[in-house]
Amino acid sequence: MKRTISIAKGKGSIGHNSRDFKAENIDPTRIHLNTCFIKEDIKEVYHKLFDTALENYNAKQKRNDRKIPDYYEKIRTSKQEKLFYEIVVQVGNFEDMSATDENGKIAEEILHKYMADFQQRNPTLYVFSAHLHMDEATPHLHIDFVPYTDGNKRGLDTKNTLKGALEKLGFKGGTRGSTELTQWQDSEKEKLAEIMLEHDIEWEKIGSNKEHLSVLDYKKEKRAEEIMQLEEKIDTLEDKSTKMDAVIEEKSDKAKHIEAKLYNLMKQHKDIQTNIHAYYEETEWQLPEVTGFATAKSYKEKKAQPLVNSLKEVIKGLVVRIVNLNQKYNTLLKEKNYWYDKANRVPNLHDTNALKAESYMKLEKVLGKSKVDALIQEYQQKPVPSITKKRDYER
Repeated sequence: MKRTISIAKGKGSIGHNSRDFKAENIDPTRIHLNTCFIKEDIKEVYHKLFDTALENYNAKQKRNDRKIPDYYEKIRTSKQEKLFYEIVVQVGNFEDMSATDENGKIAEEILHKYMADFQQRNPTLYVFSAHLHMDEATPHLHIDFVPYTDGNKRGLDTKNTLKGALEKLGFKGGTRGSTELTQWQDSEKEKLAEIMLEHDIEWEKIGSNKEHLSVLDYKKEKRAEEIMQLEEKIDTLEDKSTKMDAVIEEKSDKAKHIEAKLYNLMKQHKDIQTNIHAYYEETEWQLPEVTGFATAKSYKEKKAQPLVNSLKEVIKGLVVRIVNLNQKYNTLLKEKNYWYDKANRVPNLHDTNALKAESYMKLEKVLGKSKVDALIQEYQQKPVPSITKKRDYER
C-alpha cells in the first residue's frame, strides 16, 4: 500500500485548531475524537523564551529609542517577522485515508507517533499548540511553533528567527528551490515515511514531490521559500543596523570624552581667574607703605622692584598657560564637533538602508520576486565605466 505525504504551511488559526469556533467543514459528532497534544498561551511562551534576553539587551542600550519595551508586540507589528508558524501534516487524502474508515484510524496512529518526538527532534521550534483533527474528511495534524535561537551576537541573544532556528537544526539554504525550510520539510517527510513503513505503507512520491499537494498548498510553500529569502536580506540589514549603532555609540562616547576634557579646561581657566584675583587682593602682592626714613632709591630697590619682578614672572607664566589652554580648547572643540557630526550622519545611513529594504519589498509586490531579482542581476552585470584618478603623489 502506498500513500502520499503532505507537510504544508498552515493558516495558524489557533481558535479553529482548538475548536473554540467551528467551521462548516467539520463534523460536530466527531469532535470528541480529536486530540489536543499541547495548548499554551503564546504571550506566556514569549515571556518564557525572550524576557531574560530582552532585559539584557535593553540594559546594554545607551539610547532609549533603541530599547524594546515589549518583544511580543515588536514581532506582532513587524512587517517581516511572524509571531509563530504552523505546519499541517497529512498522510494520503480523503479518498484513500478517510477519517471515517479503518485507514483513517491507521493515519491517526501514524500522526500520533510522528507528534510524540517532534519537539525532541526540533528543539529550536517551541511547540505551543498541536491538535490532531479527526472531525474533517482526512486525519491531519496542526503544529504551531515559535522558532528561536540563542547565543546570537547581534540584537537579542535569544530571538525569533525561522531561518536561524532551522540552521541550528543543520539545514543550510542553497538555491531558491532548496532553502532551509524546504530541506527541513523534506527531512520531516522522511521521518513520517519511516513511521508509515512500520504500518506497511510506502511513501508515494509523485513527480516533483509537490504534485500531491493542492495548488494552494504548493503556492503557500513557494511563498514560504520567498519569505525565507527575504528574512536573509532582513538579517543582513539588521547586521548593518547593529554595526551602525555601535559606530554611533563609539563616536558619541568620543564626543562625550572630549566634552569632559573641555570641562576640565574651563575649570583650569576658572582657577587662573581666581589666582589673578588673589594678586589684586592679597597683602603679599601689594606695595608696602613707605616708611618715614626710606629714600626713593632705597624703597625702589628693596621693596618695589622685587615685587614688580615677581609679578612679571607670574604674569609670564599665566600668559603661557592661557595661550596653551586656548589652543587646547579650540582643538578639542573642533574635534568634538567633528565626532558629533559623524554620529549624526550614521542614522541617515540607517534610514537609507531601511528605505531600500521597504522599496525592494514594494517592487516585489508589483513586479514579482523573480522579475526584481532579474533586474538587479542585469544591473550588477553592466560594465562600470572606468574613472582615472590622479593619486596625491602624481599631482
